[in-house]
Amino acid sequence: MRVITGTARGRRLKEPQGMDIRPTTDKVKESMFSILQFDIEGRRVLDLFGGTGQLGIEALSRGASEVVFVDKSAAALKLIRENLELCGLSARARVRRSGVAARYSGMEIPPCVPMKKMLHYSQSYEKGNWCMRISLVPDGVYESYQQITPELLQSRGIRLLLSDLDYTLAPKSVSRPDQAVRDWLCRIQAAGIRVMILSNNRSPRRVEQFCRDLGITYVGHAKKPQTAGFRRAMDQAGTDPAHTAMLGDKLLTDMLGANLSGVTALMVEPAGGARTPWQKVLHALQAPWKHLAGGVHRI
Repeated sequence: MRVITGTARGRRLKEPQGMDIRPTTDKVKESMFSILQFDIEGRRVLDLFGGTGQLGIEALSRGASEVVFVDKSAAALKLIRENLELCGLSARARVRRSGVAARYSGMEIPPCVPMKKMLHYSQSYEKGNWCMRISLVPDGVYESYQQITPELLQSRGIRLLLSDLDYTLAPKSVSRPDQAVRDWLCRIQAAGIRVMILSNNRSPRRVEQFCRDLGITYVGHAKKPQTAGFRRAMDQAGTDPAHTAMLGDKLLTDMLGANLSGVTALMVEPAGGARTPWQKVLHALQAPWKHLAGGVHRI
């Protein structure tokens, strides 16, 4: 268990001995921080259920201004302090013993934090306070985009709906929107809600054609789950995360990106169903997180 990069790069951290702690593996940690790498410097980070402290220490090593570590175990807190000393990062860290309830950095942390609300509190976005949610859990899961109605979006205060294209609005083999997609878009727009495509598709031809047919704009090669594409789309629409939703069919790109960006995360089953072996495996792997979101809303 080591610090991957930054000022404490390569430092070996102490690991728990006979403690009920399961540290995050280096591979998982590296994947997570590769997503967050441009959003850490200068941030104030809350590391709940700190364990060994390795996630907060990684954030400090990468330039976070402060990390508050919270754990209820005295042994875990001792280990966190020792690892901070090893890395020379104690000056920018606070270590607190608590079940979860506490007040840090002027923010009220609720007595019980649901799994999907485990947060990395960030600075303010331009048009309002928002928080970065390191979570794969959607805010809702639906059978089809057709269930995303104007009433549903209005009830959540949504003014901008960002949508993935492949397997969200149509199978990847379909190059033009069908009448069902056109009718659905008309209903959403009639309610005063703007729709934009946010796609990772590296080939602009299909996305351009699809959006041209629908008369909407898009952000292509968005590199979801990175947050830059989300911010670019919100800037274009003149809105903020509190009034934006992301519609998509994949956890690791659409839902994680939505949660990292602080926007409402709406997931749909893949258009055309899971047909290829890889789609079937992916569908099965995504099931636990869908369950945490309350399961699929069926018509």
